[in-house]
Amino acid sequence: GGWTAKRLREHQENWHLFDPITLRGYGKMKNQYYGLPWPCWDTKHPGSPILYNPDTPVNEGGMGFRNRFGLEHDGESQLANDNVNVKKSLVKGGYPEITKANIEEVLGITLTEEEKRKMGANWKVDLSGIIQEKCREKGVCVYGNAKARAIVWTFPDPVPKHREPIHSPRFDLVKKYPTYADQKNNFRVDVRFESEQMEKDWSKEFPTMIVTMRVVNLSGAGMLERTSKYLSHITPEMFAHINPELA
Repeated sequence: GGWTAKRLREHQENWHLFDPITLRGYGKMKNQYYGLPWPCWDTKHPGSPILYNPDTPVNEGGMGFRNRFGLEHDGESQLANDNVNVKKSLVKGGYPEITKANIEEVLGITLTEEEKRKMGANWKVDLSGIIQEKCREKGVCVYGNAKARAIVWTFPDPVPKHREPIHSPRFDLVKKYPTYADQKNNFRVDVRFESEQMEKDWSKEFPTMIVTMRVVNLSGAGMLERTSKYLSHITPEMFAHINPELA
């Protein structure tokens, strides 16, 4: 909600007024971070230079962990403990994602009928900006203050473990570290994983694995499309890192 063409253009024209390490602005750009890093909640928000920093107030770019996976799991609350407070927040301890249904209870406020009429169901679709405005007044992050989810119970491997690539160059490891089971109707397509991996020893045809990676100055704007002339100027040629012995 805080990204506007006017603000971003002003950053571009005054890039020299931002610290290159901390991204913090000074002079006329004080109280902003360069590029308004996500999340930038509204046009008064400075952007968030570091995610999940409860030692910084929400209105200055801080926040707790996002509450995305329900209020509890296996009987344990997913909200932050009572002693985990985001600095200057008037709501202490953990709290859920702020919605039209719970905003009055969580923030301890009373909405007018006009505000209720204008307000969207949650902060993601609230085009009125009222949810964000009320949260700002309380120093509260709209997406909640929850615990970090170290065990991802909605993933095939709740705790990450090694699985060999489908076309593994080490067929001797495939049985010990198999890939995932085949998937039916994965976004309308049947996808072969295990059956493809076990079909034969692929290393005889494909002995080398080539893996794409992200480079910091290209991430999100130059890995595939190469559409940014500025980033193409910084890194004009395609390249690969390869072990000299393999080369």
